[in-house]
Formats: sequence, structure tokens, C-alpha cells
Amino acid sequence: MVRVRFAGAVPKKRWLDIGFWLPRRILRPRHRGKGIGRALLLHLAKVAAEKGYSRFEWQVLDWNTPAIEVFQSLGAQVMKEWLILRASHEALERLAAQVTN
Repeated sequence: MVRVRFAGAVPKKRWLDIGFWLPRRILRPRHRGKGIGRALLLHLAKVAAEKGYSRFEWQVLDWNTPAIEVFQSLGAQVMKEWLILRASHEALERLAAQVTN
């Protein structure tokens, strides 16, 4: 049995369109390279298309070249103009402290 964990595909509205956002998927290393992740993405793409969504988004780490190549071979485009911003630990505390009640 192969276990694939993911946090669920979330409908996401942006500007004038709506799509799927796949926040996280984890495929254990021993199961990689067997087409399981590809099958999951294809299935979710089919669901998004059937729902009339105009896009399907997910993230991949920039060093994960094998995954990037698979995603691009399926027609996905790397959105280099979008950056992920994060505030964590002390930075998050500083941001939260700026709230005035």
C-alpha cells in the first residue's frame, strides 16, 4: 500500500478567476519516481477542469529539479514573478505587536 499525504486542494478565488491551490503534498522517497505524484496531479487537474476552474497551483522547492521537470512536462509553468513571503518567529511577533486596538 502507498500512502500519499496532502492537505487537500483548496478552491481559491483571485481577481476574476477561480482555481485550485494544492498547499502541500508529501510522497515518501521510496514511492517517488513511480508515477504516483503524477497521477495525483492529473486527477486533481481533472477535478479542477470539471469544476470550471481556470487554474491549478502548487509549490515546489527550487532545488527539486526532478519534480520541476515532471511538472513542466505536464504543462505547468514556473511562475517566477511570484515570490513567497514569510514572517515567522521574531518577525511574526514584531508584526503582531504593531496591531493597535
